This record gives sequence, structure tokens and C-alpha cells, in this order.
Amino acid sequence: MNTKIIIMANNKGGVGKTSSVAAIGDVLARKLGRKVLLIDADPQGNLSRRFGYSVSAPVDTTLEVFLQSEYDARKSGQPNSFSPSLFFNEATLKKPHSEVVSKYENLRIICSTPELQSVYETFHNDTNRAGSIIRRFMFNLKSSGVFDYVIIDTSPSLSYVLGQFLIGSDYLMVPLPPSEDAMDGAERVLNAFNLAADDKQDYEYKELRFLGFFFCNIAEKGIADRIYRQNRGEYWEEDTFFESTVPKSTAVLNAENRGAPVTSVFPSSPASWGYQKLAREIETRIREFEEGVRS
Repeated sequence: MNTKIIIMANNKGGVGKTSSVAAIGDVLARKLGRKVLLIDADPQGNLSRRFGYSVSAPVDTTLEVFLQSEYDARKSGQPNSFSPSLFFNEATLKKPHSEVVSKYENLRIICSTPELQSVYETFHNDTNRAGSIIRRFMFNLKSSGVFDYVIIDTSPSLSYVLGQFLIGSDYLMVPLPPSEDAMDGAERVLNAFNLAADDKQDYEYKELRFLGFFFCNIAEKGIADRIYRQNRGEYWEEDTFFESTVPKSTAVLNAENRGAPVTSVFPSSPASWGYQKLAREIETRIREFEEGVRS
């Protein structure tokens, strides 16, 4: 299988991006046996904490360390002593070391810390170098062929950096709680997606595709939630929505407090069943795109 890079984004915070990346990555790696790399591209570092990394359990090979080192080397014009190959080895060959997530063989994570925000601010003021660094970072991940899937958790802000991560990706997914704010955030992300899809044609990447929306954190018996899902075709094309949905569940919050994906510590919860179905549907959709069944 060629490496597929999936980016998860919505311009509204609290919509379930991080919980979804953690759970989908867990299912693909542990249940389906895929080789998965998760990238925490959000300075809040919540995805990192889902796998046991925290202030009390830090790592040295974080995303901001790599990006800043690459930037400093290019700006100074000196050879970079920080080797990308060493970074990938150190950052991606480690297993998640959370006590409650101890059985992974196929999942790795590149962590972030709040210092990533200052790197992003530097990049925003020097877009030419920043764009080149991020795109090359993504290209190296894809061309290495080490992973079946790379899934990126993003911050809710729309920025130049997000655009570059989009350009380097193959597919965009948008989590969508049934609310007007989340719908507006999704619309803004789609606008950024369209710009990135156009820009992607100028680089050495293939097509950037919209994998779809998926409803999460929904109340199965809630009238308002049900209306949103039933009327989804009024917002966007019906076939852009995944059939799988993730119901609201206290298990997600409880898993977050335990520093693990919900699918790992509460595998029988309604949310976990939803994510298991979604992960399988993701594979089906990607296969349909690649076989030309879906466009």
C-alpha cells in the first residue's frame, strides 16, 4: 500500500478533531493491522497527551524541534546539523509509552508542545522558506513508504501553515458536530481546501481530494441532531458525508482523562463502535478514489 496522508481539520475548536485522529489511528493500527503515523500539528499538544506524552513525560524529537532546526539552517545558509533522517528515526520509531496503551506495534506519533506556536508565527513572517520546509517534510514522509497512513491533527485556526499541510496531504476529512458554528467552520476549511488543491498542482504531489464529512458527538435521540443529519444534503452534496457517525459518549471524555484513545480503553462504548465503522469506511472510500469509482 502506498502511503496515504489524511489531514483532519475544522475552523471551529472542540469539534472532535483530536479524539477522532486518536481513535481512527488506533483502529487502523491495532484492529486492522495498518502501519500508522499520527502527527500532532496543534500547539496545544492534545493528541500527544492521548498517547502518554506530557510535561511529566516529555520527548525531544518533537515537530517544532524539526521545523525550527530546518528553518534556522536554511536562513543561515549553513548545512543543517539536524538530520531529517535521524528525526524520522527518533520520532517515528518509538512506540507510544502510555501505560494504558501498551500493545501497539504499528502506530507511531510525532508530538508537539506549546512551543510549536512560536515556530508557526516565525513561519507566517517568512512564507517562502516555511512553505518549502513543510512541503518537503510531507513529501519525505510520503515517499519513504514506511507507513500505510499518516494522519495529521491540526489547530482550528486557518493559517498559511495549515494551507501548506493541506498541499502536502492526499485527503481532507472534516469532523462535524451538528451545530451552526461547526458548519461555518467546515465551510471555511473547504475554502482553504479549494485553494490548496489548486496550489498542489504546481508541486510534485498528486491530487488533493476531499474524503468527506463525518458527524461526531451526536445525540442519537436528539431532535436537532437528527434534523441536521437528515437535511445534510441541503448543506453539501449527499455523497460527501460518511455513513458512519460517532455518537456522544462520556467514554470519550473519560478516555481523554486517562491519556488514551477511546477505542483503546473503552472498546465497547458506542463511540468506539462508531469509530471502528468509520475507519473501515475510510479505507473503502480511499480505495474507491484510487480505483476511479469515486471522484
